[in-house]
Amino acid sequence: MTLQMLQKAATGVQNSSSVKDWHREEIKCAIRLRGYSIAGLSRAHGLADGTLANALVRPWPKGEKIIATLIGLDPAEIWPSRYAARKAKLVSSRVDLSAPCLEGK
Repeated sequence: MTLQMLQKAATGVQNSSSVKDWHREEIKCAIRLRGYSIAGLSRAHGLADGTLANALVRPWPKGEKIIATLIGLDPAEIWPSRYAARKAKLVSSRVDLSAPCLEGK
C-alpha cells in the first residue's frame, strides 16, 4: 500500500460524523514507507525508542506533530477525533471579550 493510498483512504469522502482516526497499523505503515520505524523516528528526535508509540494510543500533541510531519499531513487529518475534542474544549473555554464590563457593581 502506498502513502497516497493511505492518505486517500484516511481522507476520503465521509460524513463528518463518521470521520475516523487512522488505525495505528496504517500510521506505522506510513512511517515505514518513509524509511523509519517508530523507534528510529523516536531516536531521530532525541527520544527514547518507544516514546512515539504513545502517540498511537493516547493523545500527545508533540508526538502527533512529529509523526504527521514525517507523513506530510496535519495531525488533525490523522487523528480527527482528538483534534475535534481539543477544538471543542478551546471554543467552550474562550471568554467573550466583546461583552461590556460590569463596572461599579
